[in-house]
Amino acid sequence: MNHGKLGLLSAAATTALMWGQVAHAQTQAPAKTSEAPSAAPAQSSPPADAPEYGDIVVTAQKREQKLQDVPSSISVVSAAALEEKGATGLADLTKSVSGLQIIGGATPGTGKPTIRGISSGTDRVALVGIYLDDVPFTSGSPRTSAVVGRALAFDPAFADIERIEVLKGPQSTLYGASTVGGLIKYVSKRPDPTQFEGSARVGASMIDGGGGGFNTRLSVNVPLTSNMAIRASAFYREDPGYVTEVSRSEQDANRGTAKGLRASLLFESGDFENILTGFIQDIRTRETSDVFLTKPTLDFLYGEPAFSSPIRQSQHYKYHSISNTSTLKLPFATITNVASYNGVFSTQLADYSVLTGAAANRYAQAYEPNSNKRLSDEFRVASTPGQFEWLAGLWYTREKFRSFNVFRGTDQTGTVLPTTDPLYNLYNLNNLATFQEWAVFGNATYHLTPELEATVGVRYSKDTHDFSAVGFGVISNTVASFPTRDSSVDYLATVTFKPTSTMTLYLRAASGFRPGGPNNFVQSSIAAGAPPSFKADKLWNYEAGIKGSLFDRRLSYEVAVYHMDWTDIQVNQTFPLAGGGSDSGVANAGKAKSDGAEMSITAQPTDQVSFGVNASYNNARITVNAPKVGAVAGNPLPYAPKFSSNVFADFRPHITDSIDGLLGATYTFRGDQKAGFQNASTPYTLPSYGTLDLRAGLKWDRYRLDFTVDNVTNSDALTYVNVLNYKGGPLAGYTLRPRTYGMALEVKF
Repeated sequence: MNHGKLGLLSAAATTALMWGQVAHAQTQAPAKTSEAPSAAPAQSSPPADAPEYGDIVVTAQKREQKLQDVPSSISVVSAAALEEKGATGLADLTKSVSGLQIIGGATPGTGKPTIRGISSGTDRVALVGIYLDDVPFTSGSPRTSAVVGRALAFDPAFADIERIEVLKGPQSTLYGASTVGGLIKYVSKRPDPTQFEGSARVGASMIDGGGGGFNTRLSVNVPLTSNMAIRASAFYREDPGYVTEVSRSEQDANRGTAKGLRASLLFESGDFENILTGFIQDIRTRETSDVFLTKPTLDFLYGEPAFSSPIRQSQHYKYHSISNTSTLKLPFATITNVASYNGVFSTQLADYSVLTGAAANRYAQAYEPNSNKRLSDEFRVASTPGQFEWLAGLWYTREKFRSFNVFRGTDQTGTVLPTTDPLYNLYNLNNLATFQEWAVFGNATYHLTPELEATVGVRYSKDTHDFSAVGFGVISNTVASFPTRDSSVDYLATVTFKPTSTMTLYLRAASGFRPGGPNNFVQSSIAAGAPPSFKADKLWNYEAGIKGSLFDRRLSYEVAVYHMDWTDIQVNQTFPLAGGGSDSGVANAGKAKSDGAEMSITAQPTDQVSFGVNASYNNARITVNAPKVGAVAGNPLPYAPKFSSNVFADFRPHITDSIDGLLGATYTFRGDQKAGFQNASTPYTLPSYGTLDLRAGLKWDRYRLDFTVDNVTNSDALTYVNVLNYKGGPLAGYTLRPRTYGMALEVKF
């Protein structure tokens, strides 16, 4: 029946593509070109971090627009600029976008992105959506997104990525559930039937006091005919480690590998275009990146980044995706249909020795295989530019999550106990969850004058959750099944004024939501007060901003101020269970507000010199007491520093007629932040810190040579703190990666 719904929607899209009539609103990069046009003077090299507001094209609002024309706060970073800095993943993006954080993201492929301080701490439910072009990689469901012990974050390599667009504030009218805090959108390069081209890159890295690694990638664009082309990329990376496992005396234990492949096939005929894309990525980490800390000073317990556990805690994450985007341009509108499948598969080993209690020389290993498979289809129609513009669409998604978590007792060496031991079969938990969402959405823009326009938008979403859990073992037996149904209406309203061609002022009000869902408590626990389900939380954002450029676009700027109201916040809570003991689940608790301001200024006074600053102030706090999570009105939200900023400067001298150089630096600052609410298990304050990154390079003919030094001062600042499920419940956290040296050579052909 569910597959039938998806097929029906695709059939409707196909019919519309055959009979409809529209102009282009494709959501990938500009049609016919692989790069956004540069707005700098012709002889200039654009700043690595600097979006030039006049001409750069973004697709954040599901139609091509100049960045300056979008009435919202958006940061745009080119993947080439990130590679130039030696960046390899999502966590490195935080050095270019102020207000963006990754909670618990020391291991590639894990963590929870937050924007503007909208976070309730260590809960695993997504607040920021992550997309690759028009394909969502963040689950809309709190049950299907939950992986025992960790939150997964889609973390693609930068191979064949054109740019990353970071949208701040709720985006639910166009992107639906779980974009309460904002959206991170990776925009890939398009196949180009007009030319053959490609590039190869190889690099190496070394951590001061840690291990070494290397990375390589290959990207190629091949025209097949005058109207067909294929673009493909592949990469392989070995990430160095820097954390020691003490009991086994294993240095650089958290080293890992990542590899992937992506290919897109473009076919175009007249006003019709079709892009078929396949993507796979595999991330493996040998050990956790946890480091043991002392209480309450947060010093390293072993005097260095280190932990101790008899359980080897390997992690393996796989992403599979295939998508098809069809676009038909007609005289009055553009019809687009995006059908996709993606699967996220994870296998983890974890230390859950807390389950063995005080039993001497007895520990516990958790084996956690999980899979989340998702089918989705979006069909939309967007009008051609004019005095009155509109966009309308339908959305359907179905997710299926499976896990069978096995908890086994071990001895002090981590060897699983014999089946005759009473603590062998501690617990087995089989979870099955499905999530379906239907939505209809649209927005309309009316240009009252050439300088003044107004936009309104709305989205109606309806979702269903079906969840069952079966558990058995020494600890307890569990049989739980709770279906839930929910719906949400979200709104958008903006007013935009453009007094000149290089200045835009806007007012914006928008809402966002996260779906509610079921918990997995047994009936006796529910009778004792544990909640069987939790409801959606909601956020309203009110924002005013100005953006533009001066001095023939030598200087660009963007300033925004905002106020957010967050209600029925979803948080993890611990509940006493019938018969003794406790278990954790999700509940709605309290309200919060966030008031802040953001500023971005970039200057290029000469063809060789560029510099800029991105800064944010954010006052995110609880406004209603929530005693069950230890929150008191006035408490700052966890992992929401009041101040954050990054400053960069680049000098690109012409060394000879054929060789250009690069000398650059980026300084990133994060203010102090709370790791938990005032009376929670982690009421610690993480001190403020700053990091300095340096880069140098040479560029000649078809070649580029980059040198980088990250964390020059070798700061060991903490970015995350949590109480572990190890024996004794030690306090642990994540620290900044130590000073890292990098080098890479790239050739274009």
